Order: sequence, then C-alpha cells, then structure tokens
Amino acid sequence: MLWLLFSSIAWAEPVLIEPESPGVVRVRSTEVPVFMPSCRGVTWERFDEEKVKFVALPAAPCGPLTPPILVGPEGVVATLEGVVLPFIEEGIHVVRAVVVTAQKCKKDKPFPLAACEGLTQVYGPNQVVYPSKE
Repeated sequence: MLWLLFSSIAWAEPVLIEPESPGVVRVRSTEVPVFMPSCRGVTWERFDEEKVKFVALPAAPCGPLTPPILVGPEGVVATLEGVVLPFIEEGIHVVRAVVVTAQKCKKDKPFPLAACEGLTQVYGPNQVVYPSKE
C-alpha cells in the first residue's frame, strides 16, 4: 500500500529526472511538454553532513535573457560537470539535481516575460559523485 502512495506522488510531477551517470541527469516531461528556464532551469545541491541538509552549489552566471527550453518526452540532458565540480572538494559526495519547470510558456519570449503558468520545482534522485582535482 505504501508503494502505491509513493508511486502516485512521483507520477504527479510534471517531469521525470532520470540519472544517466554520476552527475548527469535526463529531464523528461511526464505528460504534456513543459518548459525550463535556459538559465538555472537545472541547478545542483550537495548534502552537507555538518548541516545535515542539502545546500545549493554555485552556478555559472547567466548571460542575456533567452526563451525557455521546451522539454518533451525525449528529454534534456543536464550535467554537474564544469560549473559545479570545482567547488566540491575531493572525496565522496551526495548530490541531486533541482529542476524548475513551467507550462504554457510563450516560446519566443525570455522566460521571465513568457507568461508561463504552473511554476514547479522538482528534486531529482540522490547521486554519489567522486570528484578529483586532476
């Protein structure tokens, strides 16, 4: 019975966040296409053992405003590489992707001006990464 409860909650989300490899996820829409901001649509958090909670990892600065990214059933790949890994010390870390989506956005307008509806934040599954300073 408990399994059915969790299953129905997971499928109620507008997107599915699937791990492809450590620090890499594919974001897919579950029913209707959704939109994701082109900047900070996917961010990452690291579990901080001292604070006993997930904390946001720094993200790259955004460039000029751009239209939202359409996320369909084929999905969009997001990676932890490059921007975030230099801020993580060597060793074992638990991270998760955080995805922001919306529906019914105007495709040719920058995300803040696209009149999107139903802004949602979805947390991905925990992943273990082993960054090294090579």
